[in-house]
Amino acid sequence: MAEDRITAALRGPVQPPQPAMQPQAAEPPSGSAATGYATPDLGPFECENCIYFQAPGTCSNPQVVSDPEVQGQVDPEACCNLFTSAHNETQAEEHGSGEESESEET
Repeated sequence: MAEDRITAALRGPVQPPQPAMQPQAAEPPSGSAATGYATPDLGPFECENCIYFQAPGTCSNPQVVSDPEVQGQVDPEACCNLFTSAHNETQAEEHGSGEESESEET
């Protein structure tokens, strides 16, 4: 019996069983599953400033055209993960919220 107490002392106190961890619910994806197309309230850029945008509301990017949730029909103020600026703007510049850096020549 002495050996059992020593072994128990080395093991430490008995821990009660822990309840199984419930997996955290994943946040809903922002945008469509295939291309990340998001409505204007979710997108950082605007389709109308993308090289693939064709007025009044079509995207010519093959991935957006084949996206079953979008099928090439876009809102000019929406965006997707495939955005490529037609004006080489950053997100801050596009939305007028960043400071534009100007280099001074002497």
